[in-house]
Amino acid sequence: GVQASGSLTQPPTLTGKTGQSLRLTCRTSGFNYNSYYYCMYWYRQLPGKQREKLLTSDYRSSNSFESGVGNRVSVVRENSNNIFDLIIKSPRVEDTATYYCGAYSQ
Repeated sequence: GVQASGSLTQPPTLTGKTGQSLRLTCRTSGFNYNSYYYCMYWYRQLPGKQREKLLTSDYRSSNSFESGVGNRVSVVRENSNNIFDLIIKSPRVEDTATYYCGAYSQ
């Protein structure tokens, strides 16, 4: 297969308040959502640490969370609206990080 071209758009910064849900937006375009090989990802990089994967969402929108992520993290995926957002419930100071969405399609 050939890797499809596409783009992802995230806001440069987002600030939340302790105890309130935080929604990190990721807008997609140019991907084949019906491809068997189409997957989306969320990663985060804590200050001074290596980037780590939080979750994978496959072409059926079935989500697989990495161990240790906890139940405060969820995802909203709406292919028809090009939405792939990460929700952090009751954010804490230790959630401060750089978050990345990613996608792969072929």
